Amino acid sequence: MFNKNFSDFLDEKYIKKYGLYVIKIEKNNRYRFSIEGAQIFGINSNKSIEIKKENLFYGFSENIKLEKNFENGFYIAKDNNDILCSVYIKNNILKDFIPKERKINYIFTKDKPENT
Repeated sequence: MFNKNFSDFLDEKYIKKYGLYVIKIEKNNRYRFSIEGAQIFGINSNKSIEIKKENLFYGFSENIKLEKNFENGFYIAKDNNDILCSVYIKNNILKDFIPKERKINYIFTKDKPENT
C-alpha cells in the first residue's frame, strides 16, 4: 500500500498532499485514528473495546459511561468483526471522535413513517 516508510507517511505534508486523513498525532505523541484509519490499521490492534455501533453512530452523545474498568488511553472500537472507529477512555468514560455530520439522527430512523 505504501511506497515510502511508515514514518514518512505520518508526515503532515504527505497526508495533505494526497488527501488521506487516517491518523492524528495528539498530545504526548499518542496516535488517534480516523474512522478510515481505524478500519485500515486497527485490524490487528491489541487495544480494542467491544461496543455496539448503535451506541456510537446514533444520536449525538459523545461520552459513554463504561461498566467494565479500562486503562486510560486510545482504543479501537469494534462491534463483533466490524471495526468502527478510534475512541478515548479516561476514568471509564468513553469519548468518540465521530463528527456529528457522520452520525445518524435517531429520530429520523426510528419514527419514519412506513409509507414515505
